[in-house]
Amino acid sequence: MRWVYRSLLRLYPEKYRQLFAEEMQATFEQAASDSGRKGRRAYAWFAVFELIGLARGALGEWTATLSAVETYLAGCSSEMDIAGAGSDVRDLQRRVQILIGRMEWAIANHDFPRARLYCEQERVAREELKRILRDPGVTLPNFR
Repeated sequence: MRWVYRSLLRLYPEKYRQLFAEEMQATFEQAASDSGRKGRRAYAWFAVFELIGLARGALGEWTATLSAVETYLAGCSSEMDIAGAGSDVRDLQRRVQILIGRMEWAIANHDFPRARLYCEQERVAREELKRILRDPGVTLPNFR
């Protein structure tokens, strides 16, 4: 089953795989293990729904990648190089990335109250980042 999951992960865009494949696979393996303890029928249903969901997710990511001018993942994949911004901006960027990872983990584990909490914390961190970047002494990078 693991090799099928890994094979289907290749359906996702490369940038998405670079960011999330390890975490997705670890989450899958944990969920598969938990489901396997419930019996063969539970594992079979888990496998069917998980693989269908994985394929649908890949389709959704390709749709978003091909249709978006500025993708969400572009902002998540690397830290922006902002001249004169200092460590506050880098700290906030790291915080946003950490919160995104936690939010995705919570969603993958169906812990939606915690996912909403992380989403709100990410929003606050991004707003703070925007506030700092409005400072006239900070030079913004060229965003697409």
